[in-house]
Amino acid sequence: MRSILTSGVWKELTKDLNLSPQMKRIAFHILLGLDDKKIAKELGIAVATVRAHLGRLYSALQVDDRSGVMIFFLCRLRGTVNARQEFPDLSSEAVGASPKRSRQVK
Repeated sequence: MRSILTSGVWKELTKDLNLSPQMKRIAFHILLGLDDKKIAKELGIAVATVRAHLGRLYSALQVDDRSGVMIFFLCRLRGTVNARQEFPDLSSEAVGASPKRSRQVK
């Protein structure tokens, strides 16, 4: 994943999004699978700052959590311009994180 994201693809995936440079860096690290503490260490910022940026990132991408961020960028990578067209509900329940609700596959 790192080689894909560092080969110029990442710049293309994020070019038309209204994200700050720090939000892009945090999204990048989420895609690498890092948790808040590891992201904070990599970027040299406090964990609370990472969490603040995460909240803004989720809002900007209209997702609920890390899974939503990953799905959003995977959809963009495969050419889906709007991830919500393919996954109208990018919440943790929609991707199977909660046993309360399952999503039917067509």
